[in-house]
Amino acid sequence: LVVNGAETVNRTMVRDWAAIEGGAKLKDFSPPNYSKYGCGPDGAFDNSLDTGWGSDAVGSDTGSNYTGTRKITVKLAKVVDITSFAVASGGTCGDGPRAGVKKFRIETRGKNGGWVNLGTGSVAANGVFAVFTSNIGMKDVLYVRFTMLTNHGDPLFMDALETNYNGIIVCD
Repeated sequence: LVVNGAETVNRTMVRDWAAIEGGAKLKDFSPPNYSKYGCGPDGAFDNSLDTGWGSDAVGSDTGSNYTGTRKITVKLAKVVDITSFAVASGGTCGDGPRAGVKKFRIETRGKNGGWVNLGTGSVAANGVFAVFTSNIGMKDVLYVRFTMLTNHGDPLFMDALETNYNGIIVCD
């Protein structure tokens, strides 16, 4: 945005509260950890669709042989009211689009209290953000848990390109 002289600009800005570079912290994730290959869980919160979180498909007979769910928890930069969340799916780390997460679950938690299940969603493996909202669990959020449930058919790997949780900042 270039402003020449005294100009008034009224815009609503959207902030990704889950972005690591914005102060969020990766708190927990399920194995495997492919960080040494540049495919670690922090790739889901790095504000880039060029990288992502690479994991094994549930039931995969290669890689880590971890059989549990693939989930990741991030502590937001501060307690916020979330207005929406978005997920971009596709292959990362050399995996094709069939490895992209298809069905997922989102849960939130405040500073105190238990997890609130916002529900499940589905997203295409096209590298484009799909935006979702919920009627519950969007106020006073400090933690978000993202669980990959299924992919688009890859028997070995399951990947998420990016997830973000938006709060609105109004600029004057």
